[in-house]
Amino acid sequence: MENFGKIATGIICLFLSLSLLKGEISDTKKHLKNAIVFAISQGTATLRDVTELEAMGADVVVRGISCGWYASPKDMWERSKAVEHALEEAYKRNILWSAMITSSAIIPDILPEKDVSLYADRDAFGNVIKIAPWWQGCLNNPRFAQFTKDIASSAIDAKIWGIHYDESYGHWFWSFPMPCFCDYCIGGFREWLKKEKPPILDELEIKDLDNFNYRDFLAQRGIQDRPWESPLAEEYWRFLLYSTLDKEREIVENGKRYCREKWGRELIANANQFDMVNLSAVLLGESAIYDFVNIGWGLPFLPRQSSYIPSYLASKACGYDKPVVMFLDIQEEPPAFSSLPVKGKGQLFRWLAGEAYASGCFYALHHRFSLWAGPVDELVRIGQFIKKNAHLFRNAKPFADVYLVYSFASNIYDMFPKWWGKKDIPDHSRNYNTLGNLLLNCGVQWAGLFLGEGKIFPDDIATCEKGAFSKLSPKDFPYIIVPSAYALSDRNLSLLREYAKMGGKLIILEECGVRDERYLKRGEPIWDELARQGKIVWLRDCPWDKPELVLENVISALKEKGWVLPIYELSSRPRTHKIMRQMEGKLIIHILNTEFQEGEGFKRLEDLKVAFRIPRGFHPSPEVLCYSPDWEASPQAIRGTRIDDEMLLILPSFDTWLVAEIRETK
Repeated sequence: MENFGKIATGIICLFLSLSLLKGEISDTKKHLKNAIVFAISQGTATLRDVTELEAMGADVVVRGISCGWYASPKDMWERSKAVEHALEEAYKRNILWSAMITSSAIIPDILPEKDVSLYADRDAFGNVIKIAPWWQGCLNNPRFAQFTKDIASSAIDAKIWGIHYDESYGHWFWSFPMPCFCDYCIGGFREWLKKEKPPILDELEIKDLDNFNYRDFLAQRGIQDRPWESPLAEEYWRFLLYSTLDKEREIVENGKRYCREKWGRELIANANQFDMVNLSAVLLGESAIYDFVNIGWGLPFLPRQSSYIPSYLASKACGYDKPVVMFLDIQEEPPAFSSLPVKGKGQLFRWLAGEAYASGCFYALHHRFSLWAGPVDELVRIGQFIKKNAHLFRNAKPFADVYLVYSFASNIYDMFPKWWGKKDIPDHSRNYNTLGNLLLNCGVQWAGLFLGEGKIFPDDIATCEKGAFSKLSPKDFPYIIVPSAYALSDRNLSLLREYAKMGGKLIILEECGVRDERYLKRGEPIWDELARQGKIVWLRDCPWDKPELVLENVISALKEKGWVLPIYELSSRPRTHKIMRQMEGKLIIHILNTEFQEGEGFKRLEDLKVAFRIPRGFHPSPEVLCYSPDWEASPQAIRGTRIDDEMLLILPSFDTWLVAEIRETK
């Protein structure tokens, strides 16, 4: 009987462990698709953390539970097993909690051979690069790529089904990167040239690629310390970009395969894609690799200074129908928060969430990140507001007739840091962001139009709302603005030209397509004839140092093409950002306060008057429901006043973020 009791106890324990393993999340992909509240929670996880995340309504924690910073595969397994009780409880409560692993930072202690020279990036002299207290590994190095895979496998061994790959792209993490010139990169570039056969090889009379060594090529020209001066610099840049993305895809797919084989689960993978607009084309390329687009911001600006919305719209445009999530990548509470009173801190969190959801994206509630924890009560308030009013955010499409082009090929060459020698091109990425903020400030409703390059992204990919296209229809894209997109593929250039010939209202700022996706100059005139025919507006000189003049010229060009301001405030100075979205039978208007004072918080807006143009064919009900996380109770009902083809709303008082729901009369 004693043995029978032991066997029975063992069976019960096995059943309980399998029940915990299964939890409530059986389909991780479906869970991600239905998720609406995201969070970040990294540190030593406890059951209390799970309870707090559950109270916030968190569906997915974008990074946390166990940390792979300075970790060997063994370290990663031990750290993950140490929080197993919290992880299993989170699964039971429908919370998918991602671990964080990093492979950009390596030190001798975590490596099997204790020798970073076997893994690390090298400069054009062949020397190991050390640009911080740690070294960077090169993903083209098979030893380093396998090390990254092993760390992920260790986390999966501990029943983790979500992984945040933190800066695994190595070369591209730094604002001013030095490309790697290790033997693996040199050999890879040789094969790249054989496959791609760029025309510049003939110009340089390079015939024998089997024995071509790029380091020797740089040494012969005496530019090992200035590799950006090489006539092959742009081609090497593209090689590193695409080879890095290929290796990332290989690493992620390896983790997904391992998770399926180990646990019968789909691994949900995301990455820290910092600064989607300005830094690196690889971050945009990662959108094609990972299950959702994860933007890790360091809070570089505050309300009234600038907005995250242009970054969100760029991310949504290139991320297809994937979730786009922003989290605060800050380990200690920054001065912008610490100088605020308690009320002001809560307001700023609400505003950050408002910008994300107004853009059709998500904000990761800052539960905890290393040394900095957000106010739980405030995060619960925000999360429950989203969960309670999910109908305002699901299936909402942008209400926009203006599309702002974001060019992947141009972004590739924007990545050359400024100290690499002055380029004879404008800065497309910066100008996109500047113009996006200018348009946002004056109420223009716009969405991103993403033009890919044909390798990572097909050439015929536009916004996720429009999907793939074979032509740019003037009906779908009434107005297109192209800010300084100097590098475009033949396919993209043809799409824009045909759009203008079909009657599309195209506004070009500065250079457009003067170079192809390889950075090679086009010799023939591209836009002169269409400009003479009046089929395009071409603003050849834009004073970006005087952004108000750029905006004035763009608005004038839009009005010349028949554009009408869709939404505006009845005040002498706009005090809000207004984002309009639409869904079947409804128009949703997000109002975001920009009256923010550092050290104080947001100034409450009283009886704000907003007028919007009623979309053609839409018959609005005069009763409008208003929602805000600033209120204890919601919604509040108001009555709109119709005047011709416009409706006037006098909004209830709010601090940070208000959402107005206008329903169609049945």
